[in-house]
Amino acid sequence: MSPELGESLQIETPEDVNRWRFTFQPYVTIPVSTYGSATVKGETVNYSLGLGTLLESLKATASGRVEAWNGNWGFIIDGYYANLGAVNGIGRVNTRTPSLFNTVDYLLSRGINTNLEQFANQLSQDIQALREAKELKSVEIEIKLDTLEENVQALKDTLRQDLQSLQDVAENINSLREELAGKKQNLETLTAKIDDLQGLRESGFELEPDQKIKAAIAINSAIANNQNKLQDLQAKFTKFNSLRNPPDLAPIRENLQQIKQTLQETQQKVEELRKIKDSEPLQQLQAAIQEKQAEVTQTLEKLKTVKEFVENRDPQQISNDITSNLDFSQGIYDFALTYNFGDTPPTSLPKEASGKPFPRLWFQPILGTRLNSLNLELENTINYKISSSLINIEGTAQNTYQASKLWFEPLLGAKAGIQLSDPITLWLRGDYSGFGLAGDTNYSWNLIFGMDWWVRENISLQLGYRFYEINYQNGSGSDAFGFSELFNGPFVSASFHF
Repeated sequence: MSPELGESLQIETPEDVNRWRFTFQPYVTIPVSTYGSATVKGETVNYSLGLGTLLESLKATASGRVEAWNGNWGFIIDGYYANLGAVNGIGRVNTRTPSLFNTVDYLLSRGINTNLEQFANQLSQDIQALREAKELKSVEIEIKLDTLEENVQALKDTLRQDLQSLQDVAENINSLREELAGKKQNLETLTAKIDDLQGLRESGFELEPDQKIKAAIAINSAIANNQNKLQDLQAKFTKFNSLRNPPDLAPIRENLQQIKQTLQETQQKVEELRKIKDSEPLQQLQAAIQEKQAEVTQTLEKLKTVKEFVENRDPQQISNDITSNLDFSQGIYDFALTYNFGDTPPTSLPKEASGKPFPRLWFQPILGTRLNSLNLELENTINYKISSSLINIEGTAQNTYQASKLWFEPLLGAKAGIQLSDPITLWLRGDYSGFGLAGDTNYSWNLIFGMDWWVRENISLQLGYRFYEINYQNGSGSDAFGFSELFNGPFVSASFHF
C-alpha cells in the first residue's frame, strides 16, 4: 500500500485507539428570551428578560467543555457561570373601604374622644374664670354661664359613654381575632391528619384493621371537636354582629351645637352691656367668647370629617411603586463518564478525502453528577402613599434579602451523531438532572441540536440551538428558597482537538 493511500484512509492502529484524545470547547448561548422567578427568605420576584435587557444586565459570564477520550471511554467536564441583575418595577393604585376593624383602630389610635374631652375641660376652666371676674357680675351673664356649663358637662358625659363603648367594641374585635387564629390552626391540624391518611392510601400502604379503626376514630373525633369549635365561632360572629356600630357621633355634635348657640347668646348679652356702659373687661370677655366660638366651629368641622369616615367608610386610595432588584450568580458544573457505541466520531479533518462510507452513526450515553451553585440577592424598594379625607401618609421602605445554595444532583444524558461527510456532522445532545432528590422541587434539563463544521485539521465550529430549564424550590415561609429559569437561543462554539 502506498503512503499516500494510507494517509488518505487514516487507518487507525491499536496505538492510535488507546492514546488519549482531548477536546476543549469554549461555547456561548445567546438567549432569545429568559424568564423565571427567585425566592429568597420567603420573598419572591418574577423576571422576564429579552436579549437586549439581558445584555444590559449581564455582569459576567463564562462557559466551556472539556472531553478526554481513551478508546471508547470518555470523561466530561462542563462548566457554565453567569452573573446578572434584573430589575422589575411594578406600580399599583388601589382603593379600599375601611372595615369596622379599621374604623375602631383609627378612632382609638387618633384619640378623637380624648381630644374632645380636653377641649371640654378647657371650656370648664374658662367658664370658672369668667365667674370669678367681679367686673362681669350680671344676672343675664350668670344665667348664660350656667347654661354653658350644663352643656359642657353634657358633652363630657357623652364622651365618656362613647369612649367606653368604643373600648368594648375593640375588646370584642381582639377576642374575635384570637378565636379566628385558633380555629385556623385547628383546621390545619385536621387537614394534615386527613392528608396523611390519604397519602398512605395512595402510596399503596395498607393499614391493619385495628389501625384503620384507630385512624377513623381519631379523624371523627377531630371533626366533631372542630365542629363544636366552629359552632362556638359562629356564636361569636352572631354576638359581634349584634354590637352596635362604633360610637354614634350625633349626640356629640348636638352638644357642641348647643355650646355654640349658648356662646352666641352670651356674646349678644355682652354686646348689649357694652352699649349701656363699655369697659375693658367686657371687651376681653367678648374677645374670649369669639375665640371659643371659632374653636367650637373648627371642632365641629373636624367631627364632621370623622363622622363621614365612620358612617360612610370613606374610601382610601392606596398607591405604591415596587421596584425589585434581583442580582444572582449561577454556576452549573457537570462531571460525567461516557461510552461510545457505533462508529468513531471524527477527531481531525483529513488533508484529503478519507474515502470512508457515509453516513457514520454513533451514540454516547452519559452518566455523572451536576454541581449547582446559586447566590441570590433581592432588594425590594416600596414607595407608598395612602390618602383619604382624614389621612395622607407617604414614605419609602427598603428590604434586602440574600441567600445562597450549593448542591450536587445525579445527571443522566446522551449524545447521538451522524457524520454526513468529512467536514460535516449533525448531532443531538440532551441531559436531565435532579430528580427531586436535593429539594422539594429539583430538576434541570438541557437539549441542544446542531452541526459540526471542521474548518482546520484540529479545529471545528459548532452552530446549534439550545433549550435549558432549572427549577429548584425548598423550604416554606420565611425559610423558602427557590430559583427557576428557562431560556432558549442559538448555541455557538469552537472545538480544539489535540
